[in-house]
Parts: sequence; structure tokens; C-alpha cells
Amino acid sequence: MLSQFALAASGAFPVTYTNCGVEKTLQTTPEKVVTMNQGSLEFMLSMGLQDRIVGTRGVTSVLDPIWPKYKDAYNSVPVMSGADGKSYPSDAEVLAANADYIFADWSSAFSEYAWNNDTLRQWASVGECGGRDRELVPPQLHDKGIGTFLSAVSCEDKTLRAPPIPDTLYDTIKTMGEIFNVPTVASQLVKEIEADFVIAQQTLQKAAGHSLTAVWLDCISCCDQEPELSVFVGSGGGAPQMIMKEAGFTNLFKDRENSWACVTVADIIKAEPDVMIV
Repeated sequence: MLSQFALAASGAFPVTYTNCGVEKTLQTTPEKVVTMNQGSLEFMLSMGLQDRIVGTRGVTSVLDPIWPKYKDAYNSVPVMSGADGKSYPSDAEVLAANADYIFADWSSAFSEYAWNNDTLRQWASVGECGGRDRELVPPQLHDKGIGTFLSAVSCEDKTLRAPPIPDTLYDTIKTMGEIFNVPTVASQLVKEIEADFVIAQQTLQKAAGHSLTAVWLDCISCCDQEPELSVFVGSGGGAPQMIMKEAGFTNLFKDRENSWACVTVADIIKAEPDVMIV
């Protein structure tokens, strides 16, 4: 598979890479990282890189707690709460921490990369849940010496997005292992995830005897502006689809674009899922 985060050289610096269409050269391994989402945070923690994290968006302890095996490591990481006290780390917080790298899962962590005609590209505000205008987006961050990485399934330009399959996940892990000089740890993590998927499939098959249909519920308030009562569910373009498929579930909303989508409660009832994943 052609990596969405292609390294010019392995294990050697400086390294030039292109991620979601934006080129960046790293002179050394990043030492001061800000993680913008829980997924990118847990990526770093899973590779034992908590000492490199100078700030992260806080994790909701009740609805979506940090994975228990990483709780102690998470407690050592400074939490940034954004300009409004409850959102993404602000530009000011990132600069004050002297961050040299930003790792994000969703395009809403930056301003969205939008096309206003066939040739001219511009940065615009994001419409996804949690998005907002930022003065600092990848090109400007790179000019300040701050590297960026956005999950390949979430590239702002949809034509650059990688498919939501295990190889995309494994490619990201191995690439981050090279960037942070922990390739052996990254390879071991890939093996553990592969084994977990096998266990999940076997467990589901043993319990149900067949694939179950599922709806992955993420957020209710994200769809407040929809005309009908709606909720945010895992759709067909990101991690929820990959995890459900590899675990043996059939995602009832895999036909919807992006990683997450607002669907009406009526649509969920009509779909008659076997299970709800919360």
C-alpha cells in the first residue's frame, strides 16, 4: 500500500515526508508533542512515549475513559483545555509549550482543507463536531518548525484519504515508530493488535455463531443542529468501520461518508441493529 505518510528515508534525519498533501522536513526526532485527540494520545502511550507529550486534549473520564492499561501514563501528561476551557489545545497553548510536533486523528483538529475551485486550495473552518478556525494550520505550523501528522483516513482533501483497513492503521504505527525511533516497539504493537482482532472474531463467532449487525454510538450533542432527533454514529470511512469489520460485526451505516455521521434515531430503529456499541 502506498503510505499517506511517506518517509524519504528510514531511520535517518533529516527526513522529509508528505502527509495529506502537506510536505514537512524533520531535522530530529520530535521531543515535545501535542496530541489533539484520544486516539493519537493512546498511540503515543502505547509506544511508551508519554515523556514526549507536552500537552493533550483532555479525555472524558465517564463517557470515553482512557484505556485502563494507559491510565497511569495518561495521568503524567499535561492537559490543555483550549481557549474555551473544554476543547482542542489552543494555538497559544501549543506555542507556549514550545511544541515541535502535533499528532491528530480528525481534520477538526486543524482548519479544514477545502477546494474553492479546481486549482486553488484554501484553509477554511471545519463543519465537523468540535471544529473551529485556527490561525495555525499545517503550512504555518511547519514554518514555525512544528511538524504535524493527521490520520490518513481523515485528510481534509477526501481524494487523499486512505481506506479504513488494518494496513492503514499498521502503516501509521510503523511510521510513527520510525519518526520516534522506536521501530521495534511499533512492530510489537502491530502484532498485538492483529492478535486482538483474531480474539474478537473468535469470541463473537463462539457467542453468536454468526456476524452481528451493529451501530457504534459516539456523541449526541454533535447533532444538535439537525432538523430531526439525531446522534453521531460510526460510518464507513474511519476507525469505527475498520474495528467493527475486523471484530466480525456488520456496520449498518458503513455506506455513510467520513468516520462519523449524524443519523436520525428513526434510522437506527429502522435498521434494527443486533447490538449498540457505546
